[in-house]
Parts: sequence; structure tokens; C-alpha cells
Amino acid sequence: VQWLVDFYTQRKVMKKYSSASELASEMRVQASVIESELEGGDALYVAVVTSALYTCAGGLMTGSDGKVLNSTGQPIEGLFAAGEATSAPFQKLWSVSGIPLLYSICSGR
Repeated sequence: VQWLVDFYTQRKVMKKYSSASELASEMRVQASVIESELEGGDALYVAVVTSALYTCAGGLMTGSDGKVLNSTGQPIEGLFAAGEATSAPFQKLWSVSGIPLLYSICSGR
């Protein structure tokens, strides 16, 4: 496991702290808050989390035949959409299920 931690630390996906007080200082919290959650006094490795937008619940509304619909729900002749360019009624299920987070963990993005 250490080689993996070193790999991510070198790529700045993780950060190494020599003590809980060093981490607490950067987080601007009392060291006791972090120390109460730790066992032992070894170095701490912390994952760097950056906000990002992975998925969007928007997109072009389509009919079952792939035709793009206008704002009144009528098909626009000759205009088709598929894949991530489209919106669908199950978009909420996509993000609630945790799929975007799982993809982020697996892909490293």
C-alpha cells in the first residue's frame, strides 16, 4: 500500500503531514479535533479533494426515436441527439446511485 500512497503523493493527489497539528493548522481547526480521531503518531496522508462537475442533469430533450424536442415538446425535424448530449427522465437516478463518484474514483478524475 505504501507504494500507492507514494505514487499519489508525488502526483499531488495526496498530501503528507508529519503530525495532526500540522494538518490541523492547514485546516484551521484545533489539533485535538483531529487527534481524537487518530490512532498512533505516524505521518498522515490525506487525499486532496477538489470540487468538480462530472455530470450534468441538463441536455437536449428527445423523444423515444431520438428526435430533439422543442420547448413545447414537439419534435424538431431532422435534428437528432444521443448519449451525454441528451436529457432523460432518469437523470436523478444516475447521480443518486453514486455512479459519478464511482467513476471518479475508478478513473482518477
